[in-house]
Amino acid sequence: MSHTTVQYNMFYFNLINKPAFAFQELALKPRKAEIKEIKTREGTKLPKPGAYEKFFFGNIPWDWISIAVKLPGKCFHVAICIWHLCCLNKGKATVKLSMKMLRDEFNVNRQTAYKALAMLEGKGLIIVDRCQGRNSIITVLDNRVKNKSGGKNG
Repeated sequence: MSHTTVQYNMFYFNLINKPAFAFQELALKPRKAEIKEIKTREGTKLPKPGAYEKFFFGNIPWDWISIAVKLPGKCFHVAICIWHLCCLNKGKATVKLSMKMLRDEFNVNRQTAYKALAMLEGKGLIIVDRCQGRNSIITVLDNRVKNKSGGKNG
């Protein structure tokens, strides 16, 4: 055997018999400061709005939201605006929808709002009473009543 053959064989022998690479050594281990920070974050609460600061109410049925979110365009913007007005109105299901509020706060123009109202009404989430030259009167419906019946008569 020549000298180059021996070197060649030794090279492959070392490759084959080399211990497996320990990928665990490459993993980044969190430092003690990071662990402490994560533990302190676990106990934090959601931020609350300050005095006279705008805020959004809860208690919107998940089924209602999931239907509104799937609608195209700015339907969800209009739906959230309607719920916000209902909650500000002490939980009443019927409110007057101001196009000015939609335009200023949600960047929804009048034509887009009309289309969104028609789609929300088509899905059975609201009823719209339209009056020419006046704000539309919106009534939020409970879509769960429709789902409970299961479409069976009697």
